[in-house]
Amino acid sequence: INISHFMHAALLQSDINYRKDFDNQKNKFHLPLDMLNLEHARKAQSLVSDHDYRQLLHDYTSLSEDMTLQCAKKAYKLQSENLDRSDLNFMRGVGCIIPGALEIEAKKKASELISENKYRQQANSFKYTSVTDTPGLLHAKFSNMIANERLYKAAGEDTLHHCRVTLGLPEFERAKMNAVNISEAKYRESWRNLHAQGY
Repeated sequence: INISHFMHAALLQSDINYRKDFDNQKNKFHLPLDMLNLEHARKAQSLVSDHDYRQLLHDYTSLSEDMTLQCAKKAYKLQSENLDRSDLNFMRGVGCIIPGALEIEAKKKASELISENKYRQQANSFKYTSVTDTPGLLHAKFSNMIANERLYKAAGEDTLHHCRVTLGLPEFERAKMNAVNISEAKYRESWRNLHAQGY
C-alpha cells in the first residue's frame, strides 16, 4: 500500500501531468450569456452596413463554353453598381442636338441679337472688308508705281543687259565669214577633209 501511495503522490507532483492537463483545458473557455448578444449585434451590424454587399467576387478561370458561367457573369454585370453608375455618368448632360436644325439656328441668332456683349462691342473690333477697286485706290496704286524709284531703275537695268541683234545684216554676215576664215579649228577640219579625199 505504501508503494502505491508513493506512486500516486509522485504522479500528483509530476510537472508533465500538470502541463498535460493545462494544455487540455487551455482551449476550453466559458462563454457568458451576454456574449451571445454581442455576437448577434456584430452580425446585424455587418448586415446593415454595405461593406459585405459591395465586396467583389473572385474571377475564376473556366471554360468559355460553359453556359451557366456566361449567364452568371451577365447577371453579375447587370447587378454591378459601377457599371450602372458609369452608364448614368455617360448619359448625364448628353442631349440630342441636330446641327443645322432650324430651331437651333433661330435660337442662336436670337441669342446673338439679345447679347449685351456684342451690342456694346467696340467698333474697331468689327470684321470688315474694304473695296479694293475704287477709283481713289486705283489712282493711288498707279501713282505709287510711277513714283517708285526701284521699279524705274529695274526697268533700265533690264534694258542694259539685253541686246537685240537683227539677223541678216551685211555687217553681221561679213563678221561671221571673217570668224570662219580666221578660225584654226575650221582650217584643220578643211585640211582633214582634203587629206581624206586623197589630194
